[in-house]
Amino acid sequence: MRTLRRLDIVLFSGLTTVYACMCVGFYLHLQSEYERDLRDAALRQMDVAQAVRQFTTEHVRETLLKDAAEFHPASVPSFAANQTMQYLHTLHPGQLYREVALNPMNPKNRATGWEVLAIDQFRKTRASEFSAATEDGRAMHFARPITVSSTSCLACHGSPALAPTNLLDRYGPVHGFGWQSGEVVGAQVVSIPTGPLQGRRNQHLTYYLGVSLLAFAAGFAALRRGLRRRVLDPIQKAGNAWRKLASEDALTGAASRRSVLDVLDLLTGPGAEERAVSVIFVDLDNFKLINDTHGHLAGDQILREVTQRIDAVVREADVIGRYGGEELLVVLPACKRKIASARAHALRQAVAATPFRVVGLDGVRRDVPVTASFGVAEWLPGESTNELLARADAALYRAKSSGRNAVKVARQDEELRTNAPMA
Repeated sequence: MRTLRRLDIVLFSGLTTVYACMCVGFYLHLQSEYERDLRDAALRQMDVAQAVRQFTTEHVRETLLKDAAEFHPASVPSFAANQTMQYLHTLHPGQLYREVALNPMNPKNRATGWEVLAIDQFRKTRASEFSAATEDGRAMHFARPITVSSTSCLACHGSPALAPTNLLDRYGPVHGFGWQSGEVVGAQVVSIPTGPLQGRRNQHLTYYLGVSLLAFAAGFAALRRGLRRRVLDPIQKAGNAWRKLASEDALTGAASRRSVLDVLDLLTGPGAEERAVSVIFVDLDNFKLINDTHGHLAGDQILREVTQRIDAVVREADVIGRYGGEELLVVLPACKRKIASARAHALRQAVAATPFRVVGLDGVRRDVPVTASFGVAEWLPGESTNELLARADAALYRAKSSGRNAVKVARQDEELRTNAPMA
């Protein structure tokens, strides 16, 4: 479970990072489209106005200027463009088109605020475009330079002496003159409301976030399931198999020596002073003779069946471990010496009651009587596990010395066995 939890954390963190990068990337894409759409809308208006200016210059201006008795504003390209765009803006409220100059003939067309900054930038850098947002972000301003590029412009804005009389009569000889060929004198300016395009951008973003979040959740679940099935489960199965090999005795299925000693260390560790713990050493009598007479395969079978008989008698909480060779160790939690002794007698009877049917070296199946000796000891507070096991081992030695097939209980002052073990 801990491994699965770590996998979930790593997988979720990785996918979240990818998802966040995708969302940021998509937002930047939408933002780029949003800015491009604003710019395209502004440039289309400027192109329309420029077309009106060109039409006025080529087809209207010359005809109207022939009437020397009266000045016709429609003969001025900028006037025609401004008026035409006003009609267009009635169909698209919120948009605004103007043509402004630093020194206009008509004061209404004088550049102000950001328009002056745009014209100054055009003059200094020869830039072809300028854009700026309003302080509240509700509109975007765009501008393109107006440059004196034809002599027809200078006919009206060059020198007052050369300007049409009816023009001077309307606007006077002071403003709107002195323009030079190639000079940036003003700008086409367009203001586009950002609300509609922002709404469309946000709608697309919300839709993308919703769909991608569902896809993210589905992908997380599928990837988690796939990784668990193809990677984690095999690793866990292999780990369980290794743990089983490390914690179980391969021959008997009992706990390994290391595992049963770990259990004993835990039961006699810190805070165990008030707990009763007993151990029973079990050693098969004359086991070497059994192996020599009937073969090691028969001996292995007997050792397995002895373990099974013991397991059928002990409590579920008791732990059986193979201590080494034909010797087993039974750890009995919450068990006093007297009860442990009675349990050992029950184990002795279970082992000796029925002969073990085995196939000998000659291939003949026969019944082999087997007995075992038992050494019992109860843990004393402050005693180490080695000392406890030494007392149980000494009791086992006394059981062997008394004629085998016996149970002996360790005394508190039991001397450690120094003689060689008996079969």
